[in-house]
Amino acid sequence: MQTQLGKWGNSTGLRIPAEMLVHLGGDKNARVEISPLPEGGLLIRPVVQAQPCSKTPAEWAEQLRALQRSMPVGHSVVRQMRDEEL
Repeated sequence: MQTQLGKWGNSTGLRIPAEMLVHLGGDKNARVEISPLPEGGLLIRPVVQAQPCSKTPAEWAEQLRALQRSMPVGHSVVRQMRDEEL
């Protein structure tokens, strides 16, 4: 598929046909990453943004407490190393 470059302020813009926009998630305001290819040409990929965290600080704290409770209790490594030195 061919398209055309055009002036956009002090830059040059690339028009992406609607049929190709589907590959970027269909969002005309999507952020993309453009990389040069060694053999010439450009690689255009959508930028995957991290999903916002939906947990509250209290929920994080409770998850950490639950993980701590699930950890096996063993001997202190520092104490064991100190005892081995004697």
